[in-house]
Amino acid sequence: MASSRITCPDCKSVLKPAKPVPDGKKVKCPKCNNMFTTPGLVEEEERPRSSKASGGKAKAGIKKASASKPAPKKIVEDDDDDDDHGGVYGTIQEEEQRDEDKPQIEYAPDMSIKDLRGPAQAAVVRPSNYLLLIGGLSCLCDILLICISFWPMVFSAHLIDHEKFLEQRYKASGDTKAAEKIKSIPKDRKDIKDKKELEALEDAETAEYITRFSILGGYILVLIYNGIAVIGAVKLQNLESRRWGIASAIMTILPFGSLGISGLVWYVMDFLFNMVLDDPAMGMLYAGGVSLLVWIVAIVAGVWSLRTVISEEVIAGFEYVAE
Repeated sequence: MASSRITCPDCKSVLKPAKPVPDGKKVKCPKCNNMFTTPGLVEEEERPRSSKASGGKAKAGIKKASASKPAPKKIVEDDDDDDDHGGVYGTIQEEEQRDEDKPQIEYAPDMSIKDLRGPAQAAVVRPSNYLLLIGGLSCLCDILLICISFWPMVFSAHLIDHEKFLEQRYKASGDTKAAEKIKSIPKDRKDIKDKKELEALEDAETAEYITRFSILGGYILVLIYNGIAVIGAVKLQNLESRRWGIASAIMTILPFGSLGISGLVWYVMDFLFNMVLDDPAMGMLYAGGVSLLVWIVAIVAGVWSLRTVISEEVIAGFEYVAE
């Protein structure tokens, strides 16, 4: 069937196409721009059922009309209305704007380094610990050596044993009566009658005092030296001063950085070897070898610390300024 008059289901306007439109075809309303399907046999549905034939046709028409249901309403507005009211997509724009206003949540962990001081401090911990260890032990050994040097000067009546001094003097003189003179050495210093021997003994004792005072002053200076190295190591470990860290590493490399440890080791080893060995020269040689080994360890620690301080990672940590 074809219809020459079509009624729009939305705006109820009557369309009069130039040619009859078949039933079930989609047509666009020129007024509301809505697409709809033309119903079939609408006129037959409105006619009274006068005969069986017409009733049968009416039923067929009703079935066909019911089968072709109108399309869902689709609101289409003009371009001017879209500009004024936001168009059909106004709700979507509001949802997008609402999503933009929400805070952005990042579910992936942030692996970037925020504070450059952390990696720098982790890099200087171990080298600075070795600097502290060597410097601290050197300070302790310096104090012990100062006490050892100062003890006889306070708690001894004489720094030199007159019997050993005179015995060595008689042997060095090459006198044929040296053996008899050695046997005649008195046990008490005040019993010595020879003025030359007394003068030689007093001169040797004065020289011993000067030597011990010199050694004592040297150990005090080394103690101050090692104390400065310890301060530099502390400032390096806390990332307070890179220059102090460089100074501490260089001071540890120099022989004075481990002089206290080497001196005490040499003193102990020399004492032990003299108890075991008959040759004092061999004892001094072994003690010197052990002292040299301690210095080599100090050099390795100082070079390691110096290379760490001048690395780019540590420099960046020292130059970093927190916001």
